[in-house]
Amino acid sequence: MPSAALALLGISVGFAEPNSFGATVSSTARVGLDGCASTPATCSWLSFNDSAVLSPWALAKPSATVVAKGSFDLRINGVHQSESNEQAQPFQASTRLTDAWVSMRSSHTDLTLGVQRVSWGVGQGYSLIDTINPLNLDDPTQFDQRLSVLAAHASLYSGHLDASAVIVPFFVPAALPVSGVALINSGSDFFDDQFSQSTSLELGSVTTRTSMPTNTVRDTSIATRIRYTPAAGDFALSWHRGRDSLPQANGALVLIGFQTVEGRVDVGVPLEFPKRDILGFSARTTLPGDVTSWIEVTRTVAAKASVAPSEAQMEGLVNVGAIESVPDPIPYTVTQDGTPVFHWLLGADRSLGSLRLTAQWLHGFLTERTADEVSDYALLSAAWSATPTLRFEASGATNFSGHLFALRVTTLHSDSAELDIGATLIDGQTPSPFAALRTASNLHTTVRMRF
Repeated sequence: MPSAALALLGISVGFAEPNSFGATVSSTARVGLDGCASTPATCSWLSFNDSAVLSPWALAKPSATVVAKGSFDLRINGVHQSESNEQAQPFQASTRLTDAWVSMRSSHTDLTLGVQRVSWGVGQGYSLIDTINPLNLDDPTQFDQRLSVLAAHASLYSGHLDASAVIVPFFVPAALPVSGVALINSGSDFFDDQFSQSTSLELGSVTTRTSMPTNTVRDTSIATRIRYTPAAGDFALSWHRGRDSLPQANGALVLIGFQTVEGRVDVGVPLEFPKRDILGFSARTTLPGDVTSWIEVTRTVAAKASVAPSEAQMEGLVNVGAIESVPDPIPYTVTQDGTPVFHWLLGADRSLGSLRLTAQWLHGFLTERTADEVSDYALLSAAWSATPTLRFEASGATNFSGHLFALRVTTLHSDSAELDIGATLIDGQTPSPFAALRTASNLHTTVRMRF
């Protein structure tokens, strides 16, 4: 059909652009620093699933209004050591699809179907609004990484106003760290003197059992956003209903073993992915003095969650003489109380020549899911491009009972090869989340090449 006839039918006509393709190859060597600063020879190798990564991609533009992209990661995961100092099996290969989508655009609409990453929010390096895609915590020191998911993402534009809707039909859990990083409550949080009636009964091994959603229509994740972008800034209201990609303890605590000689109880902790509703507001604007500022506020209401042993479990301890009687009532631990929890993030940055400074204040970390747990964090970062091929970056976070500090130097060679050398130091005292992340402290180097 001639192009003129297509135009009369209201169908946009464009010429196909050349397809493009390429690949990135990277390799990272990482040495853990936790507990071995005084004796470096005892430091162990860590793997964050990035020992060797091949990431090929292809981009097709069959017309001016249609774009398609495909990409995936092929990972060879090197050795790492667990908390028990046992060496994991080396050279385990895995694949992860990062893009497999088709996007159809017009002057007022945009529809993207397939495996994709939907990024909302205005925070730098950490966003409270960016919740549609599950967390990617392969590297537990990077909190802005997300997994791609199968989704339909539609947007309607009109001047400075646009409305978006996202549907994610299948639930995908977060990618959790391979090294001993505890992102959920420990067994001791659910099993203490109120259960045992004395301090003579000790907690033994703790195992977890995760219950995955059935992926029915009721578990479909949906999100909407209305965004206004006048000359003064970027303002948005959003809503997301879906499951938390991080598991939460919920259900019947299982006492799976009792050692009569040592007086120790082995505990099984049930994990689920609770449903939640997140209302969000974000704004970004420029202040006098070339300062860019932003704010994000969320109100989260999650399903109630609690953990308690059954009466039969407690009677079993009575029968073996571990406790005198079954407590009445049987104690339980609330892990989420179902009440609204507010988180907010306030930030600003400014460029001074080749130096960029960023400061943020965070109220509520991603693992703090009840109002009683919420803490405040100061986040600071600086990036300096010393030369076109040499860049220095430093960042830090603290809640004043723990801290994370990272330093990285990047050198670029011939626009296609990069070398990163960096260190991340984490420390803190319980209940600070930095205490759980301490084992991720590391010294690393990464070589990255683009083709």
